[in-house]
Amino acid sequence: MMRCPIDLRFRAATELDLPAIKRIIEEAQAKLCKAHVDQWQNGYPTDDILRQDITNENCFVMIDDEGNLLGSFTLIMGDDPNYEVIKGAWKSNKPYVVLHRLAIASRFQHLGLARKCFSFIEQKAKSCSIRSFRVDTHEDNLPMRNLLESVGFAYCGIIRVADGTPRRAYEKELELS
Repeated sequence: MMRCPIDLRFRAATELDLPAIKRIIEEAQAKLCKAHVDQWQNGYPTDDILRQDITNENCFVMIDDEGNLLGSFTLIMGDDPNYEVIKGAWKSNKPYVVLHRLAIASRFQHLGLARKCFSFIEQKAKSCSIRSFRVDTHEDNLPMRNLLESVGFAYCGIIRVADGTPRRAYEKELELS
């Protein structure tokens, strides 16, 4: 894997970022479709979901020193209703953060930006004394599954998202400094 040569910054997304976020999401949808991964297909995430993420100040963007939007993600600081029931077991019952809708622009993939995103979220969680980080992905999304395991997440079981489809659930316990 290449190292990230980009001066990367994170900030809360605004409504003005929505067109760029949508383009990046569309690239991710096309990539998943080409890989025969039935995730983020059929219009998900919708414009309404993305707008709600922005309104709730849960959507973040990654930008370089020239202001280019490189990727986006949703960070939930607190409980996620989809994670209440798991076929398996969570590693802890501690308060947790959740990552959803991570997407990196195609031309900036394989530079370690997703790893930087995970580090940012971990630091944000720790600054709020939150000691657990949860995420889910589709069974067939092998790149994401491999990434999660490579950065210390443990597979915990199967959850179901809002539309009832199953997702592999992961958790990483965080050490407070």
